[in-house]
Amino acid sequence: MASTLLSFLTVLMTTRMLGPRGYATVALVGVVASLLFTTSTAWTGVSVRRYGREDLERSGELSRLTWNRVVIGLPITIMASAAIVALRFLDLIPSSFSWPLVGLALSTGLATIIVDHWVCLLETSGRFKVSAAGQVLSQAGYVGAIAFLFVSASHGSPTVVLSLVLASTVTLAIGLAPFVWRRGVVPVSVDAQLLRRMLWLSAPMIGLMVAQYVLASVDVIVLRMFRSQTDVGVYAVAYQAYTVLSAAAISVTAVLTPLFVSLRMAGRQNLVEGYIRSATPQALLVIACGFALVIPTVSLMVPVVFGDSFSAATEPLAILVVGLAFLFAAYLVAPILTLYEQTRAIALFTCVAAVINVVGDVVMLGVLHMGIEAPAVATDAGLLYLFLAFFWRARRLLGVATRPPLRFAAPLVVGLVSVLALNDRAGVAAGFAAVLLTSTAVIVWHCPFRAEDLALIEKLELPVPVKAIAVKAIARLARQRSRLDSAVS
Repeated sequence: MASTLLSFLTVLMTTRMLGPRGYATVALVGVVASLLFTTSTAWTGVSVRRYGREDLERSGELSRLTWNRVVIGLPITIMASAAIVALRFLDLIPSSFSWPLVGLALSTGLATIIVDHWVCLLETSGRFKVSAAGQVLSQAGYVGAIAFLFVSASHGSPTVVLSLVLASTVTLAIGLAPFVWRRGVVPVSVDAQLLRRMLWLSAPMIGLMVAQYVLASVDVIVLRMFRSQTDVGVYAVAYQAYTVLSAAAISVTAVLTPLFVSLRMAGRQNLVEGYIRSATPQALLVIACGFALVIPTVSLMVPVVFGDSFSAATEPLAILVVGLAFLFAAYLVAPILTLYEQTRAIALFTCVAAVINVVGDVVMLGVLHMGIEAPAVATDAGLLYLFLAFFWRARRLLGVATRPPLRFAAPLVVGLVSVLALNDRAGVAAGFAAVLLTSTAVIVWHCPFRAEDLALIEKLELPVPVKAIAVKAIARLARQRSRLDSAVS
């Protein structure tokens, strides 16, 4: 929550400091930094989470994974960096992307590689609080620096903002190092057998990472091909808000993957089967209701928070919130595929989702000449497919006969229609009322909560207050469902 709030404050201040064109520059540099991280080591992160838990429970150490990952990633990092420099030298990157910006992009990408590995080690060993605290403190320092620029007489430029991003990332890398050094870095050890297993599991993730990069960047790239840089900056704000919230979805895999591995090793496969049958519909309903209540407020919040120059980001952001719910749902199911080492299926499904996104962008922007809401629609289509594909493969692996719980997403549709049809205060009021009525109807007539689901909740590594609230809420809803079932029968 703190990380999301800090990210929100960052976007709020940088958009007002830089304007649409300056913010577009920051977004494009971020695309290049992400390219370096994605092509070099991001695709091997799944092997750390998959095999790290096994190493930790057997030997108490994770250093083999660190040095195996170095062996895999270092040559690729060097080649990817050289390729980016060559593209700029040959003027295949726009001239506005100056050499200082190239240096900032490469440096940020390298620092992100280190931070990503430290976070993988901490989360695999169950030290979520340390990981979260480090990231929040780093963000807080960055937000403080941005706030100083924001209130000073001389506002920052894109180069200054990007330099602060780099400084924040480097500080986080240095700050987390002591927490992982003894268990995750020393002694230096490369295990050939484990290296082969990591490559076997991770290799299909290359396609996955490329597809995820496309999903994260293609909207900005295609939009720049057909629309102005100002439009890119406006859409980038909506997409940045989506990205900030999507980080929470990605973190779900860090919690569930080690849990499922432990349950399988303990012979409690039935809890995983119960998860796909009951917990996934429950989570989708909660996510849909929460996000659906946010959607009606977008039309009022965007101009106030980001300024009138970004008011056109309202509709793209409202549409992306719907896709965000399906992204959460997809990542709730993905750990089951990882448990069964189905990384090839994950990569294939994500590639198809990326193709859907790219084709949708090109057709709607280049052929139909739609506005900046078109990339958001294409993103939603890709994410909906991704959830359905993950769900279908997970139920097949577990041998569970259950249908995709799409009916629990009904509140999202109602909330989005209210924004698109009535983009004013009346739309906000109507949207809230419609979402609450729809959510209540779904809970009453298709309540997914059962008393037997409490066993899995107890196994989750959640903060004590959060777990207590979840247990009480599920128990109460389960009792209401039991009474309703009795009345009907």
